[in-house]
Amino acid sequence: MSEVAPRTWDDVSDWDDLVPLATREIISGLKIDGNSCSALKREGEYFYYCENLANQLKDVGEFTDKPGLNSLQYKAHMGTTDLQLYCTDCDRRKKCIFFEEER
Repeated sequence: MSEVAPRTWDDVSDWDDLVPLATREIISGLKIDGNSCSALKREGEYFYYCENLANQLKDVGEFTDKPGLNSLQYKAHMGTTDLQLYCTDCDRRKKCIFFEEER
């Protein structure tokens, strides 16, 4: 995990390189557990993505082991706002447009 923001995809060694340090602090304070959305998946320690969204985007990318521009995990990345508003709150999650597949 690098302390300096990557400048190109060649500088990205793992998923957490895509998450700024300030964002990592916010994510560390969130309660993300078994009550979180079952579509919420994690790569690394801080990089979260929506599996339902990723599956909807299969025609424009693929699931990859490493981060990249065409990675479905990257395209379906959930930022701190999404995590705080929908992904970690059971009641509000029902308003998420990607939650429809969960029902």
